[in-house]
Amino acid sequence: MSLILGVDPGKNGGIAWTDGAGFGAVRMPEGDDAIHNQIVDLLDGYDVVAFIEKLPYYVPMPMNSVPLVTQVSSTAKLHENCGLLRGILVAAGATIHEVPPQVWQTPLDIGKKRGQPGSVWKKKLKAAAQERFPDMKVTLANADALLILNYGLASLDKK
Repeated sequence: MSLILGVDPGKNGGIAWTDGAGFGAVRMPEGDDAIHNQIVDLLDGYDVVAFIEKLPYYVPMPMNSVPLVTQVSSTAKLHENCGLLRGILVAAGATIHEVPPQVWQTPLDIGKKRGQPGSVWKKKLKAAAQERFPDMKVTLANADALLILNYGLASLDKK
């Protein structure tokens, strides 16, 4: 039996999944143990295919009012969570696909992030997730994970 995951590894990210019978999504748990326990509980008894957001290799200079130290701290947590999640998934034998934001966001047909305030963009992503998962409680925390899952399911259907 297969479990498909969509993962937004950020501190304010989330984990979304389907086993073919239904969908689920949670906010990214806080702390290594909580993340480990959430993933291990989900994986139990499944062959897993995970779609995880591919991360940038650099921290861009601030282009808004967010201080650089905040951006660096946020990016560091993003990379820390991603490494932890990848380790857990690899140890469990999961197949992992890294998906850059531009790749999973393009099919949404909601435009591009560039030039939009972050809060406006996040609301567009949340609305797109709610449209695709009308029976789910979509939040700002789980919207990206659900959309990454949506992308993953579509890409698996093409194979």
